[in-house]
Amino acid sequence: MADYLTLHPSYGYLYYQGTDGHLWVIWPGGGQWNQAPLTTTGNVAGDIAVDNAWNHIYYRGTDGKMWAVWYGGGKWNQAPLGGPANVAGDLSVDSTWHFIYYRGTDSHLWVEYFNGSAWTQAKLSATANVGGAVTADAGGLVYYRSDADSSGWAVYFNGQAWVQTVLDATASIGNSTALYGQYNTLYLNTAGQCAAMYWNGANWGHLLLGDAGTGLTGGLSLNPSTHWTFARRNDGHVVVF
Repeated sequence: MADYLTLHPSYGYLYYQGTDGHLWVIWPGGGQWNQAPLTTTGNVAGDIAVDNAWNHIYYRGTDGKMWAVWYGGGKWNQAPLGGPANVAGDLSVDSTWHFIYYRGTDSHLWVEYFNGSAWTQAKLSATANVGGAVTADAGGLVYYRSDADSSGWAVYFNGQAWVQTVLDATASIGNSTALYGQYNTLYLNTAGQCAAMYWNGANWGHLLLGDAGTGLTGGLSLNPSTHWTFARRNDGHVVVF
């Protein structure tokens, strides 16, 4: 198993990038855990994301393009979505509008979406400072880490245009985030601790989650039903908050 994996919360399926470059799935059934490859071409480079409404799985291909895997016609299908090969990573899906946000090779925030007849890509940001940890919430905000100072930024549509703004100048966001809820995102900071960036009704701020842990390196994920938060520690163990 490579380091890229994501959970489908509705079905409990765990999708991941295999060491063979294929997309794999693990799921419970028949009193046991099952495992199977879903792709026929082993070109998964990472950054796997799921549209929970359409049940489509998106990933960054080895060709730098956005790819999709979906079940239809009695089989699993795999295809590129088209457009320029500018997908650098950090995919995040808005399952309401079916937008796929990602960090472009130019360090801008991009979106790929279906316009009714074809898949289309568009650049959303004006400042090229997208360093990773892209996370979209149901309120229409797309959070990310600035590559200049690890501060917390967001891009959102204000009804007329896409706006890019800093939310928390001292957030110290690392490379791993998990959406907790609208206007509230969890992240691993640059000190290897778990924190939350949130809106308090007047200002954006951040705080450590519980005792925050130590030496956290990635794999941050959230169980939406229990609100348990998991992270990988530098000793190879998984911790829970």
